[in-house]
Amino acid sequence: EINNNGDSYDANSLVNAAYVMMDNKLGAKSRIVYGVRLEQYDLKLSTLTTSNLVSQNFADILPSVNYIYSINEKSNFRASYFRTLARPEFRELAPFAYYDYERGANVQGNPLLKRARIDNADLRYELFPSAGQVFSVSTFYKKFTNAIEASIADANSTPDISYFNSPKANVYGVEVEYRKNLAFLGSNNAFKNTTFNTNLSLIKSKVKNPEIDNLIEKERPLVGQSPYVINAGLQYATLNNLLNFNLLYNRIGRRIANAGGQQFPSVYEAPRNVIDFQLGYKILKAKGELKFNAGDILNNNNVLYFDKDLNKKYSASSSDETISRFKTGSNYSLSFNYSF
Repeated sequence: EINNNGDSYDANSLVNAAYVMMDNKLGAKSRIVYGVRLEQYDLKLSTLTTSNLVSQNFADILPSVNYIYSINEKSNFRASYFRTLARPEFRELAPFAYYDYERGANVQGNPLLKRARIDNADLRYELFPSAGQVFSVSTFYKKFTNAIEASIADANSTPDISYFNSPKANVYGVEVEYRKNLAFLGSNNAFKNTTFNTNLSLIKSKVKNPEIDNLIEKERPLVGQSPYVINAGLQYATLNNLLNFNLLYNRIGRRIANAGGQQFPSVYEAPRNVIDFQLGYKILKAKGELKFNAGDILNNNNVLYFDKDLNKKYSASSSDETISRFKTGSNYSLSFNYSF
């Protein structure tokens, strides 16, 4: 890469915050935890080739309330509301462009980006059959104001990737969590020492594109939001918890990497399977621990593509157009920790 003076920026940010929280019992079975947080944020960013200083200074009031009702000793009902923020990163604000040869596009910051405000609400039922075991089901809703997303301006021969605020976006879904010991499969110690856990989410998101830009897509999912997330794991402990095994699995549904433009639709990232493994052994009277970690063992391809056949699935042999296909590699490490 050939650099120039404009390919850098100086930036700093400062967050001052204060909060108050209350925790009250409402009768024998109800509890409410509520409060408010005040955040004051100040940002300054400058580059050598632009005379305008990017400056952001704002304060936000972030309320939250959590209600818990104890149905009995082993189950609860929860309801909550809270407001959160997503602030632009420095690079997303920096007002200069550079050519990203992996994407085949110019990447341009947007100094006019606003912070995103998110109103969150969820309902949850949770059951604790016995110690260390959980079953829960919940539903949630998120309302985004000025969601920060990446887009492609493709009117020219070389596309430009930049960042913008979607005025409104809605996300809602359901989530199921389950954790259970496998002793019910038999009296063997291997089952007694093994715990299975999983987390499944189904998510729906919707964003309306601006009508004034003549974009191909009038409506689409939120950039980066998968329609489903699957997590699962097996944990095994033996030798009085001195030896531990962890096997983890993760898969996310296809998601938009960059919102579409005037000539091409959105760029999707195809799903991939990820398996991680960890082995830990405690030594030196349990003060020391050797750990072996294996990350992304399957090393599936990362694929970005245009969904030309509109079937919501990626296939290299179909009319889908592959933009890039690459592997990041598996990661293996051996570490030693000692607690004094």
